[in-house]
Amino acid sequence: MKETKSVGKRLLTTKEFMEYTGFGEVTAERFGNSFKLRRKIGDQWRYDKVKTDKALDKLFGVKKHD
Repeated sequence: MKETKSVGKRLLTTKEFMEYTGFGEVTAERFGNSFKLRRKIGDQWRYDKVKTDKALDKLFGVKKHD
């Protein structure tokens, strides 16, 4: 799997979000809207990686161990 430059970043561009999740553009936008993962900053959309991980964990039933 290709390693992206976004590993240490919290806010991802649409392209980075698509690479991170493996989603296409339409699915990325829909998923981002459904889980409120994206915000417009200036004139560009940014996706929150921490919220993305939590949404995917919830979607797949992954429980974090304390």
